[in-house]
Amino acid sequence: MYQHMTHIKKTIGLVVLSSLFLSSACAVSTPIPEEEPGTETSIVTSLGDADLKNTMVALEYTGEPPGSEPVEAAITDIEFNNVYEGEDGTPLIGEVGLTFTDDASTIMASFTYDGMKADQLVVIKVYVNGVEAPSMRILEEWPQGAVRGAAEFAIKSGGLKFDNGYYWVELYVDSHLVQQNDFEMISAGGQGIDLSSMGKEELEQLLQSLPSYPGPESDEENY
Repeated sequence: MYQHMTHIKKTIGLVVLSSLFLSSACAVSTPIPEEEPGTETSIVTSLGDADLKNTMVALEYTGEPPGSEPVEAAITDIEFNNVYEGEDGTPLIGEVGLTFTDDASTIMASFTYDGMKADQLVVIKVYVNGVEAPSMRILEEWPQGAVRGAAEFAIKSGGLKFDNGYYWVELYVDSHLVQQNDFEMISAGGQGIDLSSMGKEELEQLLQSLPSYPGPESDEENY
């Protein structure tokens, strides 16, 4: 199985940014204060087509259906931040949100976890407008010592602009869908012009400011 996973890593273009799957000495094991009794994060047990999705992931990576036992780890909602360049070119992380502009270089996705075990297989899938982007898929084994804490991973555009539209992110642990969330990517050029709110004079001024189109050449000019 390990050989199969190594082959997959080479073929899908693994994308990991610093802390998700590093050793326990790194940010993946950032401690979280103890929660008050009765406030523990519950395990995700129902996420729509989870059974079908679990089976597809399990067959792809293990060749067998997923186990019947649910994942014991508790995973909080996935949150997203955009990464942009500061005035001096230093990468900066923006505020948490669900809508970003396509001039972002990277979208960071983060979550907290409790009860993860070493060597559990973690698969992250990203869908763009309903179609999975294989280059954004992440596959790793969970590191030793990272039982409870915070983790993050990077969704990158591969050096190009992000496609506009909806991005759906799924997180699997041992072939079980444990969390999912989505965000939207819009054009950095703005939302366009609302013509419905313009008066007649404003519309005429707008039309006059547009470059004229000479139209097709006449037949006489072509002979």
